[in-house]
Amino acid sequence: MDTSLKVHGYLLSSGKFTSLDFPQAVETIAVGINDAGQIAGRYADANKQLHGFVYSNGDWKTVGVPGAQASVLCRIQNNGQVTGYFYDALGEVHGLIAH
Repeated sequence: MDTSLKVHGYLLSSGKFTSLDFPQAVETIAVGINDAGQIAGRYADANKQLHGFVYSNGDWKTVGVPGAQASVLCRIQNNGQVTGYFYDALGEVHGLIAH
């Protein structure tokens, strides 16, 4: 979190921290990383809606479930498969696996 209270994701590599911020997000949280350096996590948009993301080689990709209230990614495996959870339209929590 910075002095303006914005939450950032961070990557620690070779002793150096790099800030990770999903474009136009109000907060970014990086949770999982695989051996290829692909990162999974979640970000909040301007409406505070949560979305899962994968960051790979400078590219950001939103990963979510259509119609879900929120999606969160927790892990990314070496084959690119991600796991996490989402809240459906009724607020029920479900696990997710995607590739």
